[in-house]
Amino acid sequence: MSGSIIVRRIRAGEGPRLMQVRLSALLDAPEAFESTYETSSKRPIDAWQARAGAAAEGESETVMIAESGSQWLAMAGAFSSERGRRVLFGMWVDPAWRRRGIANRLVSAVAEWAQAAGAPELTLWVAEENIPAVTLYRRQGFQPTGARKPMAGTEGVYEIEMSLALSGQ
Repeated sequence: MSGSIIVRRIRAGEGPRLMQVRLSALLDAPEAFESTYETSSKRPIDAWQARAGAAAEGESETVMIAESGSQWLAMAGAFSSERGRRVLFGMWVDPAWRRRGIANRLVSAVAEWAQAAGAPELTLWVAEENIPAVTLYRRQGFQPTGARKPMAGTEGVYEIEMSLALSGQ
């Protein structure tokens, strides 16, 4: 587990690798995501290829990945929302690679993408009991908006919305 870590935007044609990293995330931390391994593992490879292609360019969505050599270590995605905002989702770092600043680099890459697209803010929803994630996002400058909702498919778990203003960055 050595070598340099590169954070970059996904490329068209990387659907199979996107599927692998997303399914790894869902197996590792099912409570952190609204989608499930069972549902996601049934998606056809063409759907993953389309997702990678759409996220590879443009301003409406993105997926950033962290890699070392040929190994994908982490991912974070974002999409357009109302009023030009962008929403961060699907943040995950392989447990063997945590505590190395990868999550910070992914959030920064997504924020730079959102700002370049002219978004006024980057928002996200995070399980309020996921203290490590909430702490990470606070360190990156996100603040709770006060919005709270039940997490889909996970009884008794609530998510809070956090927001990062991009205009002054």
